[in-house]
Amino acid sequence: MTNQQQKLLCGYERDHQGCTQQDLVKWIGKTFDLKVSLGTISNTLKRSSEFLSANVDKDGSSKCHKAANYPDMEKVVYEWFLQHQECVNITGVLIIKKMVETFVRLRT
Repeated sequence: MTNQQQKLLCGYERDHQGCTQQDLVKWIGKTFDLKVSLGTISNTLKRSSEFLSANVDKDGSSKCHKAANYPDMEKVVYEWFLQHQECVNITGVLIIKKMVETFVRLRT
């Protein structure tokens, strides 16, 4: 969900106090043609004050992104991923292994 969609969800929930999270899942589905989980609804509503007070970009397409704790490592692993994604079956385990190797190499 985009920031704009999350803001609209929070506003809808605020204006319709009696609705359940399941009702909100259905509303999201009808309004935005999206399938979301109850967890997504719950996490969005936990941050409703943040979404309702925030200025959302005009096209509403942005999503929240956390800053990387280790940007150098992330860059190396991402470039490795791009180079190998078509010739190697990259699994989560393989990515974690590469991250650990890269982290150790960058720290020494």
